[in-house]
Amino acid sequence: MKKILLGLGFIILVLVSAGMGVSAVLGGEKYQFTLDQLFAPTIGAFAGAGIGAGLIIIANAAKALVFGISNWFDIARIFTLAFAAYYFAQKKEDIVSAVVPLGAMALFVLHPVGREAWFFSLFWLIPVVASFYRTNLLARSFGSTFTAHSIGTVAFLYTFSTTPAFWIALIPIVVVERLLFGLGISASFLVVNQALCLSKTTEKFAEKSYALF
Repeated sequence: MKKILLGLGFIILVLVSAGMGVSAVLGGEKYQFTLDQLFAPTIGAFAGAGIGAGLIIIANAAKALVFGISNWFDIARIFTLAFAAYYFAQKKEDIVSAVVPLGAMALFVLHPVGREAWFFSLFWLIPVVASFYRTNLLARSFGSTFTAHSIGTVAFLYTFSTTPAFWIALIPIVVVERLLFGLGISASFLVVNQALCLSKTTEKFAEKSYALF
C-alpha cells in the first residue's frame, strides 16, 4: 500500500510539473524541458529500476494524452526519463546502461546530418564512463540525464529537418543545460532520500549507501 501511495503521488507530481517549463528545446518551438526532468529519474533509486521506469512511462503517457502526440519525437519523450530512471537505479555495472547511449551514438552518426556533426554524440560517452562509478551520486546523475539526452536527441534528429551547424551550435547549450539537470537530479535525490530517512514508515525506501563525490 505504501508503494502504491508513493507511486500515485509521484505520477501526480510529474503531471503537475509537466506544465512548468525550465528551458525551451532549441529548434522545437512547441517543446520545453520541464521541471520533472530535475527529479523524475530519482524514482528508480527508491522504487526500483523496473517499477520506477514503469511509473514514469505511465505518468508521461498520461501527460502525452493531455498535451497531445503529433510525431515520433512526442512518443520518444514518453520513454526518455524512463531510461534515465533505470540508469539511476542501477547500483552495479549494467550492460543496458552502456548499450542505450552507445546505440544512440551509432544512430546519430548513421544519419546524414548527424554524420557531419559526429562529435556531438561524444556527449553520450559520459553515461558509459559514469556507469563504472555507481556509488558516486554525481556520476549517476549525469549518466542518467545524458542517457535521456541521447534518446531524445536521436528522436529529434530523425523527426525534424536539421543541419550540422544546428548541432554544432547546440554544444555549449547542452553543456549548461545538462549541468543544470545533473545537479538538479542529485539535489532532488538528497532531499527525497533525507525525507524518507526521517520517517519510520518510509525509511526502508531510502538509500543508505552512496557517495556524493
